[in-house]
Amino acid sequence: MMRPNHRISQLERALSPGWAIHVYDYEQRLLFALKPSHGWALLAGAVMGLMMAGVSFTLTSPRSAVSPTVETTTMTAPLQLD
Repeated sequence: MMRPNHRISQLERALSPGWAIHVYDYEQRLLFALKPSHGWALLAGAVMGLMMAGVSFTLTSPRSAVSPTVETTTMTAPLQLD
């Protein structure tokens, strides 16, 4: 008894990993492999990093627009070299 092709194609589609990028060195040894889950982890890390940078930027920004005052002194240096 033969199975319908449409069920086999659905099973193959469900089991296929999608895509993967393999990077090899000059001696054809596998250095690393990038899979779809790595892409999602990279995206999640980038989003979290941007959120943390935005929060830290808002926390360290000055609260008011008042500029700091500059104090002037009338002191001179003890040794004035020419």
